Amino acid sequence: MTNEEFLQQFGHFIDAPNGIIKLREIVYTLAMQGILISHNHGNEEATLYLERIQVAKDKVIRDKKSKKAKRRCLST
Repeated sequence: MTNEEFLQQFGHFIDAPNGIIKLREIVYTLAMQGILISHNHGNEEATLYLERIQVAKDKVIRDKKSKKAKRRCLST
């Protein structure tokens, strides 16, 4: 189905029993499959991106803990 065909039939989808619910499910499924957007093959995989975020998060936590420890040492 092309975009034009979809738009021409849009009213039928909405008027059908549970049409809006079904349409939401279809859009959600297509989004989860990555079909709704064009793919940029230069992007890294989500797992690698999440790993980088976790490393950065761990570093921030470590740095904050070490700064608190240094402040306590200076005040005593």
